Amino acid sequence: MKEVMCKAWEIARNAAKKFGGKAIEYIGGALKMAWEMAKGLTEKQIKTLESKGYNHWTTDDGQYDRLYLNIYKHSGMLHYGKWNGEEIFPAEQRAIKAIKVWIDVKTREVEADYTRVNRYAVQYKHAMVDAVKADLASIK
Repeated sequence: MKEVMCKAWEIARNAAKKFGGKAIEYIGGALKMAWEMAKGLTEKQIKTLESKGYNHWTTDDGQYDRLYLNIYKHSGMLHYGKWNGEEIFPAEQRAIKAIKVWIDVKTREVEADYTRVNRYAVQYKHAMVDAVKADLASIK
């Protein structure tokens, strides 16, 4: 319960900083978002995301439970050297493959690892994170 309230206030403070006003004005919506995060993903939602092109990965001890974006299976991503139908250079393809974007199943948070990304992938990393956020928002 304490974690949910702390997360709600964090979301409310970020909203107030981004959109203006006071954090208390955003607490209602922030509480809804925090409860959604606390619930995690259901099995039905996980299956839906797997059908959209995500790979489910869990450690043996259960500490990490993630859905990784598979750029080869996700519609409109990387396909035979083309990004959204537009041909791209091999250096860009390698850079895109190095970007790791995943959904934490327990908290519903979208996270990404760009540590091994070069300058060619700057424009693609935001598109990948936005695609994952859109997929997450589209499932019920």
